[in-house]
Amino acid sequence: MTLTLRFLSEGRNLGFERALAPPNWAIILSAFGLQAESPSRTFNIREVDMFVVAVEFVVKSEHAEAFERAVIENAEDSLRQERDCLVFDVCRSITGTQFFLYEVYEDADAFEHHLTLPHFLTFSEGSKDWVCSKKVNTFALVGDLRSPKESTSEG
Repeated sequence: MTLTLRFLSEGRNLGFERALAPPNWAIILSAFGLQAESPSRTFNIREVDMFVVAVEFVVKSEHAEAFERAVIENAEDSLRQERDCLVFDVCRSITGTQFFLYEVYEDADAFEHHLTLPHFLTFSEGSKDWVCSKKVNTFALVGDLRSPKESTSEG
């Protein structure tokens, strides 16, 4: 079985403290008995249809509840106020101090705009002292395999 992973790498800093290298997917995949196809296609950040952001946070245990409230508020505001923010899922580990955000934007410009908005800036500034580590990866959505929602209208 071959699994092709494709992610964005233009080397640009998108407003985060430092550029992050992508993980070594070949090692990760081999742990699951999979093999990465090589060479992998590199996307220009401006030519993808959907721009995906995956963020991993580890927070100080004494601030985990406050962080959860703040990140959910940021996600709700993003979905409500940003037309091009299509998905903003917030996940929390069973241990309670790790959070995973899965965000989908119409394009990279929409995400860059997100980083300038008051609700994001309030969240970022207000939670920075609660965070032990933050890891950000960006991807191109190459396959949306979610099952279609059933129509609720009678017709």
